Amino acid sequence: MFFSVIESIAAAVNWLWHLIDDPTFYQWLRVLTSLGTPCVLLYIAQNVTKKLEEQKRDREERLEQENTRKQEETQRQETLRNYLQQMTVLLVDKELLSKSHDEPTAQAARALTLTAIRELDSKRNQQLTIFLIEAGLVQHHFASPELLRSANLSGAQLGSANFFLTQLSGSDLSGSDLSGSDLSGSDLSGADLSGADLSSANLNLAQLYGANLVDADFCCANPSAANLNSADLHCADLYGATLENIQWNEYTNWENVKNLDKAHEVPKALKQQLGLD
Repeated sequence: MFFSVIESIAAAVNWLWHLIDDPTFYQWLRVLTSLGTPCVLLYIAQNVTKKLEEQKRDREERLEQENTRKQEETQRQETLRNYLQQMTVLLVDKELLSKSHDEPTAQAARALTLTAIRELDSKRNQQLTIFLIEAGLVQHHFASPELLRSANLSGAQLGSANFFLTQLSGSDLSGSDLSGSDLSGSDLSGADLSGADLSSANLNLAQLYGANLVDADFCCANPSAANLNSADLHCADLYGATLENIQWNEYTNWENVKNLDKAHEVPKALKQQLGLD
């Protein structure tokens, strides 16, 4: 076997030697070279052209995306400016603070507010909610028109927003981003917070009676002393959440709740009830 391989190699070398020694070999080589050079140059030119066209398209796409982003930023800023101007008119000229939530002036303010929130991003919604708080338009007390009660804010970008003592009962906040927001003392009873991002949110003393918290993300949130009576926490994630002094009852649904064993300050009675102690 070894000698047959050696013989084959020797035969191939001998054939190449005779081929090179043949004068016609160089003639054919020159012909092939003269024919191949333009083909190679054409191939290179086509590839360079294709690469330049791709780079041009990429630059145009990036420029278009940047222009679109700037236009959206300008539009959001204009939306916030118009909202604040219109609300100022309602507050000063129409005495909005003296109106109950079912009066036309309050209803107009509510419509303006919900429309603006849906159109704005998290950064500008922070400014909007601060305005609402400072103007006394959303707190749950007798003198407030409670503009966000039973509001449809599903999917809204409300990260780091200020909802301190805000009346949000019955509101639809499903799938919304409330990460890092201040919901301390807020009334969220009966609210739909299913799938909401509540990570790092402050829910201290929040009223969550009967709230839908299915699949909500409470990662590192602070719902200490919150009222969770009759709330539905099915599949909610409580990783790193602080549960000190929370209230719950026999109707609170803890089925398939996630990472309760990794939450902080879990009441001993709750651990016993769920077999974690």
